[in-house]
Amino acid sequence: MHGFHGYPPDSDQVHLPALFFSEVLPHLDHLLETQITLYCFWAVARQTGTHRYINFSEVSRDTTFLLGIRARHANPLPALEEGFERATARGTLLRAQVGDTWVYFINDEQGRHSHAALAAGTWVPDDVRRDLNVQIERPNLFVRYEQNIGKLTPMIAQQLQDMQTDYPEHWIDEAFTAAVNYNKAHLNYIWGILKRWESEGRDRTPSTMQPMTDDEYMDYLEQQFAHLMVTKK
Repeated sequence: MHGFHGYPPDSDQVHLPALFFSEVLPHLDHLLETQITLYCFWAVARQTGTHRYINFSEVSRDTTFLLGIRARHANPLPALEEGFERATARGTLLRAQVGDTWVYFINDEQGRHSHAALAAGTWVPDDVRRDLNVQIERPNLFVRYEQNIGKLTPMIAQQLQDMQTDYPEHWIDEAFTAAVNYNKAHLNYIWGILKRWESEGRDRTPSTMQPMTDDEYMDYLEQQFAHLMVTKK
């Protein structure tokens, strides 16, 4: 264990939002994601100006920060990518691809403003102007499943791929959110929401965005079981 002798009186301070301690920290169960999240707050706090962001290529060259990652991972880059991916999937970071590198923003008001400006083409980071091809990234559905529901298996991965093929991304996003909010975070429930929206029609009014009731969900499971029995015959 590396010893520490305490902070000197004049040490720089990094401020964290109070919501970080109540809404984010209690749910951080992965060391790499925790390290990346805290590092990004530090990196942004050192910057000035309207647009503050983290350049992945710069982080990958930060030898001091990578010391702790190298202690557990022989190749730190895939581990670093995983940490950023998890933070992006959780929603604490926003991500965009600019040229051949990734840039990240803290998901606060300032970060969201910069992320939107980059997407609209009204602003470009000064240090990544070459070969610009901005692509705003959405969280990986596989990571989102593992963070909100459970362990990913090959069968579940195939179902998630089918889900992405059959339904629009914003439907899937809202179905996941509804399942988690109503403490019914399992894949069958999410499928049930999507199938109900598909069969009944769907617009963006509040009434059609409500998840299934318990009775509707049980009816859906019975239908799925009956279909499975017919298929096996």
